[in-house]
Amino acid sequence: MDLGALSRQVRRCQLCRLGRTRIRAVPGEGAPTARVLLVGEGPGHEEDLAGRPFVGRAGAVLDQALRAARLPRSAVFITNVVKCRPPKNRRPRPEEVEACADYLDQQITAIRPRVLVALGRTAFARLAPGKSFATWRGKVVEDLAVPVVATYHPAAVRYDRERLARIAADLVTAKRLAARRPPPPGAPPRPSRAWDVWVSAGAVVFGPRGKAILLRLTAEDRWCLPKGTLEAGETAADAAVREIREECGLEVRLGPPLGSNHYEHYRPKDGRNYRKTVTYFTAKRIGGAVRLEPGFDSSRWCTRAEGLALLRFAPEKDLWRRAFGRPTRSR
Repeated sequence: MDLGALSRQVRRCQLCRLGRTRIRAVPGEGAPTARVLLVGEGPGHEEDLAGRPFVGRAGAVLDQALRAARLPRSAVFITNVVKCRPPKNRRPRPEEVEACADYLDQQITAIRPRVLVALGRTAFARLAPGKSFATWRGKVVEDLAVPVVATYHPAAVRYDRERLARIAADLVTAKRLAARRPPPPGAPPRPSRAWDVWVSAGAVVFGPRGKAILLRLTAEDRWCLPKGTLEAGETAADAAVREIREECGLEVRLGPPLGSNHYEHYRPKDGRNYRKTVTYFTAKRIGGAVRLEPGFDSSRWCTRAEGLALLRFAPEKDLWRRAFGRPTRSR
């Protein structure tokens, strides 16, 4: 979906209670190919009236910080975790963050920024789930789909003027990161090389409190769903159950299939092309304890929004969305 169509969808949105109390939704604005994407908490009173992000007092502070960092506002994209004003400017509630999860994720996908800037704790919790804002303020979280720089929300400058300089310094960090050359995409197949065909299976595994598990693959520095290759005589369902047990120690009961992903690539390490098909299911944990297979260095039970922040590839994000269903639907 392009940004214009997405903005129109946001302005019509009624997925959570904020749609009934807002004056105007605030989709976000800025350069459609911005290398730096700034994410705040939610619109305030002035933004609710104008339908634009950061136009009130906090916006004036942000503009100061951008000028100090020599980062033109016209060169960045600015949005929020939630697109409608929470009453009395309270913090967004978890179900409101979840309801807006797709909108923020689709903005990131459409813009393809090289770095995200989390303006405050709420934005940081959404973009870098499970990490402490106090620990990471002024630093860069690299082990995510897009690197995240954590800084103060501009509204915090009202209580501590020194934070303006820190926000500006963090924006300089983001500007420097955005100037880095992005990593090369996966190598396309080479017609002259031999092919291997892999058939695999995995699942989106739900556990406590309606969260699902992701595993961090050490060699590729990314989060992924549990999956693996079918062995001789196995069905996709058999392989999914076995691979989940082997990779993360969980016993599961499979639910409906979610569909299959197909992709091809060339691996320089062994000079061969690979054609892979992965069938995914939903699954529910029924026993076991998380125990990671070598090759994985971390696991995390994630909400819908947290998973969208961590997964790198669009096909896995799509499977994740289908497994969770609509943001307001309970499991």
